[in-house]
Amino acid sequence: MRKRDLSLVFFTLASQCSIGLVLWLTVLALLPGQSSIPAETGLGLANPVLFALLLVAVATAVSFLHLGNPVNAPRAIRNLATSWLSREILAIGLYKLALFVAFVVAWQAQAPGFAWTLLAPAALAGLFLLWTMSGVYLVVTVPPWNSAHTPLGFTLTTGCLGAATCLLLGTTGNIAIDPSLLEVCGAALAIILVLEIVAGSANQRRLERMDTGFRGPGFDRGGLRLLFLGRMALMVASVGLALSVLVSGNGFGQEHAAWFYLLFTLVVLQELAGRLLFYGSYFRVGL
Repeated sequence: MRKRDLSLVFFTLASQCSIGLVLWLTVLALLPGQSSIPAETGLGLANPVLFALLLVAVATAVSFLHLGNPVNAPRAIRNLATSWLSREILAIGLYKLALFVAFVVAWQAQAPGFAWTLLAPAALAGLFLLWTMSGVYLVVTVPPWNSAHTPLGFTLTTGCLGAATCLLLGTTGNIAIDPSLLEVCGAALAIILVLEIVAGSANQRRLERMDTGFRGPGFDRGGLRLLFLGRMALMVASVGLALSVLVSGNGFGQEHAAWFYLLFTLVVLQELAGRLLFYGSYFRVGL
């Protein structure tokens, strides 16, 4: 894995966690019986929208470490017609602007929470950002990335991190989500994790059959293979924990928050392993 890609590991994961959180808040606010998501709307980090905004802002700042000359970064937006990177930069700007507007409006109005109409522009901008983020990596000369698994993997990561964050915020009382809605979120998380296991296994088989050349990475042995197996173990443990909470039927109160800290930690670790595998799979063919 190239050392400069470490900043992109954080950028992509943190951005997708932010997008996932906003998407889940929007979906939950749209469900029957909900007109808004009761939550802190002030300046504290308990404000989920401010947390999502800070997450993507820090991620963007860290991503500049990937650039050879950060001073030239503003020039990258000039090629919207042909460059996925230019579109990604535009999408990041739109997403942060939509989050900032949602935060300011709710804060100044001293609203008791966030209505779906306030969250919807940020959710749409987040989907646009996710689309452009995937497009950046669909490079013909990088076979491990140039497949449907890249957008699928990014989408599943977004849903997984968003659901896990919502569950943690809901059970710790930072957002006042009805337990029945938390059950929906927990069930969705378990389903997404199962899909990640299936998709990750299929992609691993694809990579192992790939001719990487003399100096390419070895996917069926060594560190990449061990990292893949470790990620699978973390995902299986995450699914088991999520299902055990759902089956118990009464595990969504604040008194059970420790279990959701553990679940969130497992989810983050497996997504980190998955992203390290993604960047570690890099090799280029042709010119």
